[in-house]
Amino acid sequence: MDRWFAVVMAGGRGERFWPLSLKTPKPFMRLFRGRSLLRMTFERLSRLLPPSHVLIAITEELADRTKTELPELPPENLIVEPEGKDTAACIGYSTLWVMLRREDAVVACLPADHFVSEEESFTESLRFSFRLAESVERIVTIGLKPRRPETAYGYIKAARLFDPSRHAYEVERFVEKPSLDKAIQFLEEGCYFWNSGIFVFRGDVLLRELREYMPELAFGLEGIRDCLVHGVSERLKALYRGLPRISIDYGLMEKTK
Repeated sequence: MDRWFAVVMAGGRGERFWPLSLKTPKPFMRLFRGRSLLRMTFERLSRLLPPSHVLIAITEELADRTKTELPELPPENLIVEPEGKDTAACIGYSTLWVMLRREDAVVACLPADHFVSEEESFTESLRFSFRLAESVERIVTIGLKPRRPETAYGYIKAARLFDPSRHAYEVERFVEKPSLDKAIQFLEEGCYFWNSGIFVFRGDVLLRELREYMPELAFGLEGIRDCLVHGVSERLKALYRGLPRISIDYGLMEKTK
């Protein structure tokens, strides 16, 4: 477990709560007994990992707010993106950050705005995902069994059973938010899962996949890594501005094997 790290992506904006979330980003909204989703996510992960292994990825304008929300967060565990570039850049940048701390790190990247009702089950699924990602050269994702036809979520189609003991499957494909008819069909077929947006991987595996399927991003990240090593902040910001703005689903997950 010493090589396990979690990165909570808290830089997005929850449009389903618009216009409230324009003033208060969704991760910071106090929706459940006065606790924010970010606070709940941090505490949930801290039951599995040492708090020093839980990092928060945030954009510059939300950095102070994050420090106020999580005063116990070590300053070095706040990953500040120069600007929002969607999840592919965020995950790549955060992975570099973690690997500078531990080169053989296994990283879980997950959204800050999830509400989890079955926390023990979630923790066990995440623990298994870490172990699986540690031992195989693949990216692991957590799928949610759909309870209804839902058009607001992306889907994952499962293929061959990979580990029967834990219901782990190979992924056949990722599907973007479907029409209602398609969502009903997915529910009936029984081999589709909601895409949770949670990905677990060895750092070296992610960077290898980016080099193969997202070479423009990978090239930019190589320069950014040098800036992180040598503390060249202005060049880092310039390189970050040039990174492609694309989600990890579109940029990588729909292509990787």
